[in-house]
Amino acid sequence: MLIILGILGFLMIVGSLLLLIFKKPENNYKKSLLISIGILGIIFFFISATLRDTSSHVATTTDTAATQTETEVEEEKQLPKVELTIDKTEYETDENADVTITGKTEPGTLLTMSFDLIGLGNKEDMLTQDIPVNDDGTFSVDVYWETNYIFYASKEGKADNEVTVSVKHSQAAKDYLKQQEEAEKQKLIKQGKENAKNISYNHLKKNADPYTGEPYFIKGQVIQALEENETTLLRVNITNKGYGFYDDTMAVLVNGTTEALEDDIVEVFGTITGNFSYESTIGANITIPGMSAEPSDVKIVK
Repeated sequence: MLIILGILGFLMIVGSLLLLIFKKPENNYKKSLLISIGILGIIFFFISATLRDTSSHVATTTDTAATQTETEVEEEKQLPKVELTIDKTEYETDENADVTITGKTEPGTLLTMSFDLIGLGNKEDMLTQDIPVNDDGTFSVDVYWETNYIFYASKEGKADNEVTVSVKHSQAAKDYLKQQEEAEKQKLIKQGKENAKNISYNHLKKNADPYTGEPYFIKGQVIQALEENETTLLRVNITNKGYGFYDDTMAVLVNGTTEALEDDIVEVFGTITGNFSYESTIGANITIPGMSAEPSDVKIVK
């Protein structure tokens, strides 16, 4: 496009000069017109030349920047990696379900540790913490989770380095964690039974939402059991009126399947989920207190 503009300007200049020299215009109007065309040609020619210079300068600048970037990348590749060694890349936790990871890097190194707390590999679940480095470059950190830990080392004038460490629970640690989990569960069940005394059905029937998240314990008769998509809905009457008659219905959403059937007497430990609404067979909207529970926490009494 710039070349065409330059050629056009050149032709306009030459053409107007030739007409002025060899074919004199018959009147001043035509003479003025030819002069104007010549001037326009000169403008086109100079614009073309200016744009070519600008384009050449931009191209040169871009090439220079690209060359500099490539040089920087190449220089970084040639940099020696900062020292980073871990005493072991596979650890096993002790009887208290913890372990100390030890290693060494260079003094003055910025050292971080990242790990996936959930274990699903999602970036948003990654946690990162700074690891203090001693004056001699040694470091240590206590960990408690069974997962992979990635150590990143960076230092000015050196290329970054990283090492991945795998931590597994020992059998002693698994037994310890199971005991801790069971102790915590018994504590919650005790709290749930206390809540059952202090939070009456009438409180929940009035409005169960304020009690959402509270542990709760019920005993009653199953009046309906519906299983769908690996979940089970139990409607349980929890107040014993005597002579085998139970009243006051709660909805229990079980996160799985259960052997409990209609007319069974069950004990259920779970968590209050607030008001539960459903539509009756005649189309009426009914709201009752709701709670959730795990299948192992639904016990059939008889």
